Parts: sequence; structure tokens; C-alpha cells
Amino acid sequence: MSRSLIFHFNKHIWLPPVVLEARKAPFHAPAAWFLDHPLCRSLLDPGAVAEAGMVRPEPVRRLCDRARGGDVGAQERVYSLLVLHAWHRVFFQGARRQEVAQ
Repeated sequence: MSRSLIFHFNKHIWLPPVVLEARKAPFHAPAAWFLDHPLCRSLLDPGAVAEAGMVRPEPVRRLCDRARGGDVGAQERVYSLLVLHAWHRVFFQGARRQEVAQ
């Protein structure tokens, strides 16, 4: 979006030049805070991962350990695995959304 369009859209809102001229920054998946959440533990439990049969449990465990250690790349992969396994529970195992975390 051009700078003039930003000013046009925000003519009633003042934004400092440092905001308007800043380079884009990546957005990382919010994986760090939910690694120990019951939903994450349920979906990525070694038994559940093995039962789903899409990936091997041991590499998933190692990836989760790296993510807990602060590796942002590992956190993003864990987030992707969570989405994949939630999708699998709903569409292949027939779970309702309320049952995904069980």
C-alpha cells in the first residue's frame, strides 16, 4: 500500500513516521504459550501421534522439547502439527470440536 493511501485512510489518526515507514516484520505463531496447555499435550501425546499414523512420535517429542527451549522455528512447526492433528481428529476420527481436546 502506498504511503499516500495510508495517510488517506488514516487522515483522522496520527501515526508517527517511524510506524508508517517501518519495514514489515514477521508474525510468529503463538506456540510458546500453549506448549504445556492440555490441548497441546492431548493432541501431541506420543500415543495419539502414533495412533494418527501421520508422523513418528519421537521426532515430535524432540521438536516439542526444542520449542519449549525457545526455538521459534520449532514452535511454528509444533503449531502446524497441532492444527494437523486437530484436523485429523475432527475429519478422520469423527470427533466433534468439543471433543478434540479430550
